[in-house]
Formats: sequence, C-alpha cells, structure tokens
Amino acid sequence: TSDQALVVQFNESVKSSSEFTDDTDRLDSFINGIQVWGGTALYDAVMYSLDRLRDRPGRKALILLSDGDDTASTAGRAQVTALSKSLEVSIYAVGIQGFDTPRGFLKNLAEDTGGAYYFPGKVNELIKVFEAISKDLKNNYLVAYSPKRPADNTYRKIEVRVSRPEVSVRVRPGYMAARKRRSRDQ
Repeated sequence: TSDQALVVQFNESVKSSSEFTDDTDRLDSFINGIQVWGGTALYDAVMYSLDRLRDRPGRKALILLSDGDDTASTAGRAQVTALSKSLEVSIYAVGIQGFDTPRGFLKNLAEDTGGAYYFPGKVNELIKVFEAISKDLKNNYLVAYSPKRPADNTYRKIEVRVSRPEVSVRVRPGYMAARKRRSRDQ
C-alpha cells in the first residue's frame, strides 16, 4: 500500500476536507484552495482529524499547522489531550510565530503522542520543518511488547532507553490499556 493523506481546513469550524488519497496533485490543489479568515477552532479540527485517522491501517501521523490559540471550538483542551493519548497517532505540531500560538498545548500534544513540535521564526523556515517531519516519518522503528497486567482502561507510562549515544529516541510516554468491548451479540 502507498502512503495516503487527508487535508482538513478549519477556521471558526471544520469547513471541509479532502478524502484520503495518494494523489499529490489532488492534495496540492486542495491546499492551494484554502483561504485564511475567521476564528480558530483548533481543538475541533484536531478532534475531527484524529477521528478520521482512528481506524486507518498502518502508521498514522497528524501534521498540525496552527496560527493561533483556539477561539471557537466546542471541544475542550482536556478532550483533545485525552483522545490524542488514546490513539496511536503521532502528532507533529507546527506553530507559526507572530500570533498568540499556544506553545504549551502544541508542545504537550506532540510529546504525548511521540511526535515533534516546531516553532519556526520565519515562514521560509517551513520548508526545513516539513523536510524534518518527512525524514522522521520515513526513519522509524516499531517496538512492541506484551504487558503482564491485563487491560484495565488505565493510562500506563512506558520508557524506552538505548545504549548507543549517537541514537536519539522519541516515543510516546504511555498508552491507554483499553479493554476490548464485547459485541452485543455475545
């Protein structure tokens, strides 16, 4: 399977999105049609995006480009944080400076999901930021383990260490040990 992407546009609400596609021309056309105006429903946009990614197969990442704090969402910061911690989606947050960018929220969201955060000083630095994100998404390892305790709907911390000094590790700090839901037919 090939990599696929979805573009979500938002201002005071989530306006529209493309469908998941590997057609870069279609994605580019959608991005070029985005108009910047109105308020910022940052939390709603993240919730919508995470929900769209929830059942997608393979590695999942959300690149969040924000020009300011949330001014219009119905969802709250705590809801966004809880959902982001419960899903296996790495969030890469890019905060545009010059606005009242919620650095703490964006930084925490990225760290909580094993992603990364960037706060470029100038718009022309965005190319380097997106190159770094692309490189990060292409160079990764998957580590799996089976916990001894059964799932109990709690958040569990994890830590990964490496003994090679030239290697850096970025990993989500924990996971939700969710019990599987029983179907109504059982």
